[in-house]
Amino acid sequence: MSPACGCQQSVRLERLLSEAAADSWPHSGLAEILSIADVTPRSCDLTWCVSVISGIRRGAELRQRRQAAFDAADAELRRLIREGFKDGIPGEQLAQAAGLSMSRVYQIRDGRR
Repeated sequence: MSPACGCQQSVRLERLLSEAAADSWPHSGLAEILSIADVTPRSCDLTWCVSVISGIRRGAELRQRRQAAFDAADAELRRLIREGFKDGIPGEQLAQAAGLSMSRVYQIRDGRR
């Protein structure tokens, strides 16, 4: 029977422990490892599921903030590379300074990709 919140955590864990107890897994000490790790089958804890969902949301928000910061830094780098070309700085120097390949700095200069 599936837990009320819809997660399959306890169902998978119960199956894992029963297989480990029956030594049907290649590692005969799996049951011992699971017991040392204090992994026990439990009915689904709705609080735990909500906590996982909250963690996922926080992770997604963090990823969005970091992506926005990366995009801003990337735009600034592109602007500076184009400016460097306009000022006559050789592509090789710009590539080395930016940690990019020569072809990539020329793509940035030309507005490709």
